[in-house]
Amino acid sequence: MRMEMYLHEQGLDIFSFYLEKLKDEVNYGGHVDLSAYLFLLERMDEENMKDWERRMMSEIKELRIIQEDILAL
Repeated sequence: MRMEMYLHEQGLDIFSFYLEKLKDEVNYGGHVDLSAYLFLLERMDEENMKDWERRMMSEIKELRIIQEDILAL
């Protein structure tokens, strides 16, 4: 249960940390909504991402690895 809470809290921290940049990107970047933007980022080459997008996606990937570890236990 402790690892699930850690994962949840880290996910909230990442979302909170990048919230303003995500809002700006959706509002002014020509994206339909947040889910479409994140879908695009997941498929985008890292070289085409902004620095903060690359950092955010790296953090999300790390959380996914932790989630897989939790599910494997």
